[in-house]
Amino acid sequence: MSINNGSSSSGHATMTGPGRTGGGGGISPFGGMSVTNGAALTALNANSFTTGTIVRVQSYKDEFILDKVTIRTAIPNEVIASTSPTAWWVRLEIKDPYWEIQPTWYIDPVNGNDENEGDIAGAGNALKTRAEYARRTDGTQLRSNVTITIASSLGATDIRIPHRMQTGVSINGVPRFIILYQGVKTLLFTGVITALTNRNGATSQQTLMTIAGIPVSWTASGLVGKIVEYDDGVGGFVRSTVVRDQGAKQAWLSPPLNTVYSQGATFTNGTTVRVYDCPSLSTTNAQTINYDYVEYDYLSASVWEFFGSYNQFTNCLGAFATYGGTSNLLNCAFSSVSILDGVVNLSGGQSHYTVGIGAALRVNGHATITGPTGLSVAGSFATPGQSANNLADIEFAAVTTPISMSTVAGGQAHFSQYCYGTLSAGTIVVNFTLGARDGLVNFAQLPVLGVAGQVVFDDVAWNGLVANLATAEIADDNNNRVIGPKGQTYNDDNLILRIAQGIIAETCPRSHTLAGTVMVNGSIYFDAIPLKVGDLVTNITIVILAAGTLITLSKVGLYDKAGNLLASSADQGVSWQTAGLKTIAMGATFRVLTTDQYYIAAICTFTGVGPNIVRSSTGAGVPLLNTAIGAGSLPWGIQTGQTDLINPATIAVGTVALAIWGAVS
Repeated sequence: MSINNGSSSSGHATMTGPGRTGGGGGISPFGGMSVTNGAALTALNANSFTTGTIVRVQSYKDEFILDKVTIRTAIPNEVIASTSPTAWWVRLEIKDPYWEIQPTWYIDPVNGNDENEGDIAGAGNALKTRAEYARRTDGTQLRSNVTITIASSLGATDIRIPHRMQTGVSINGVPRFIILYQGVKTLLFTGVITALTNRNGATSQQTLMTIAGIPVSWTASGLVGKIVEYDDGVGGFVRSTVVRDQGAKQAWLSPPLNTVYSQGATFTNGTTVRVYDCPSLSTTNAQTINYDYVEYDYLSASVWEFFGSYNQFTNCLGAFATYGGTSNLLNCAFSSVSILDGVVNLSGGQSHYTVGIGAALRVNGHATITGPTGLSVAGSFATPGQSANNLADIEFAAVTTPISMSTVAGGQAHFSQYCYGTLSAGTIVVNFTLGARDGLVNFAQLPVLGVAGQVVFDDVAWNGLVANLATAEIADDNNNRVIGPKGQTYNDDNLILRIAQGIIAETCPRSHTLAGTVMVNGSIYFDAIPLKVGDLVTNITIVILAAGTLITLSKVGLYDKAGNLLASSADQGVSWQTAGLKTIAMGATFRVLTTDQYYIAAICTFTGVGPNIVRSSTGAGVPLLNTAIGAGSLPWGIQTGQTDLINPATIAVGTVALAIWGAVS
């Protein structure tokens, strides 16, 4: 190659020679003017050329145009300084076909150089920035599958996002080629599992892993929210994410996945696991690609943002937003997921969901929901009005509102397996305002939560305890429905009153009580009360209408219909020697496991006068009213001659048969 630096009368450089081989490295579509690299371009005598002169830089396989008019500053790989302070070489970004057929790319922010080919790892070969990959490939057609390997976290200013086009789709609608971004994971810790409890949805048990060799704690070691991996040595892996530090070097892990079709898996006590972090893509990573299929593995971003493409994320970290298209999240730990007119399939990992409109969420593998809010259910998917089909176990980790119904009419959320975990507050489902109606939340299994969960429909300020929905469907005035696991369908308006009054169930509405009856010394009074699976009995409330005297024992308890004592209070001492409403704590809370009839019971022994307890019926007509129908249970009963609550009890009509009033909370 020869360059004329000013001797030409025309003022133009004369450049010849092919330069680098491959892809027209030294051949410019604007002529034969080329230099080897950016440094050679800078060295050209700009005074020898006029504005508009185009020179090809072989290392970039791209053209630069000389600008002596615009006031500019240098931008690496885009605007290159010349020998004149008022002249700049501006990159045209004319895509060379050579980059379309390059199937492998390496980006190394530490050792790379943006004038390298970028097709081999390491110094002298890898690119330095993702932005340079974008400059070379934006708008180009995919000619094969492409793999881009990110060696370490990108710089804060490396924010340009590449956009590539598909060449078409196959006859079954699957994209012809795949773009894979993969990070080189960073090992944070290696240790041996010293104690392990594997997850079991049926018993609401999350995965708990203890590693005694962790320095101080999972939190102090920076391992929370990172990826845990077991390598079986023969190409198989089990992976999970660290949801929470439980203390004593124990961590709550998200449901583990294996590498065979991302199926559920378990860890094994005594094996060695490794905890990894991912290279960061620094800022928002957006793809606006037609008919594209993009995969990401072991990468993180402050926000992943996608428009209309098909994406799969495996072992990724950060936050996520989609605007159309379909995204699969496999063993990812996302601080938030926003869905707008898109479909997200979740398997394993942990995510915090925020509201979206026209969105669909499908949980295809067991997953943990974390963060301030949980699943967002909105819009339509598959068929009009169906917005989410949740197919696997859901773990809630200290969420405020796990399920948020949208403002769009007809949203649906179906939970066909187990839902369990902890809530920060008592709302498990919220149906937003602004005309939300005809919504449906369907629990095939009753959610098991750290606190009582409620379903709230804001349109009518209506709410109901999830535990009370175990065998029923309840609808509000806008026909929004919540369906429990089994049983007949009905509308229970009294549920609204019970929730407002702070009780789970009562033997009859308080407004139906008639008067009081003086308790007989040593008699246990039983009255039937309906309880549903999941109800948590903490207290029993009764009303003492008139005080007793010289009381030696006073207790309440809960029995099943066979007479087995399930929970009981401590002796209330002299409490029943004053009138009033008595809310009495059980010695231990009792979780109802079967929807059925139960009995609240009260006993009092004394040497003076018995207390007068509020009742709901008189003794008149007892042979007709308090008689079992067929093999059914008695509605109320008594057992006399006792000194304490007995186990088991024999519940009978007796000679004094009165139905006392009571409630559980």
